Amino acid sequence: LKFILLYGILIILSDNLNALNINTDSVLCLIHSMPQDSTRLYMLKEWTIRTADTPEEVIFLDAMQKEAEFQKNLKYLFYAHRNKVRYYYNKIDIDNAIAIAEPAIALFQKHKQLQYLFELKSMIINLHTWNEEYETALFKGKTMYKEAKSLKCKEGMYSACFVLGYANYVSGRYQDAISWYKQ
Repeated sequence: LKFILLYGILIILSDNLNALNINTDSVLCLIHSMPQDSTRLYMLKEWTIRTADTPEEVIFLDAMQKEAEFQKNLKYLFYAHRNKVRYYYNKIDIDNAIAIAEPAIALFQKHKQLQYLFELKSMIINLHTWNEEYETALFKGKTMYKEAKSLKCKEGMYSACFVLGYANYVSGRYQDAISWYKQ
């Protein structure tokens, strides 16, 4: 029952904030009004989904990261890190994406979260490719492939092959691209 009431309040607040064109002050006010228990993480996640790809999403993700660290909740901590990088990836903001990805990658390596690890590495490699930093993209892609292979992570190897194929194709190395795509 508590969950149903909380979700109802969340929907009402959502409609009201959408009508007000959400701003930073209202986001911070909303965050501070949330309960100080595990429900807070769920609510923060809901708000990150509702505010996806807006500056407010990063505020909610920062709050979620701090709260997840405080509660020692790895599930939400992983989610916050991954989505902060995704936010800057979607904005094609390589500097912020890399700055946020570095501690996230260390966290995912420490906890053996290979799906998140190789997803973030793929995002960073694609950003280098889009930024026409082909040699960096190819170096990082080959390093990613070797790491995935040493960890016996097929999904990581597939991701590495794909980003290497894409970086080679965009840089005009068509035979290398075909080779990586075949692999």
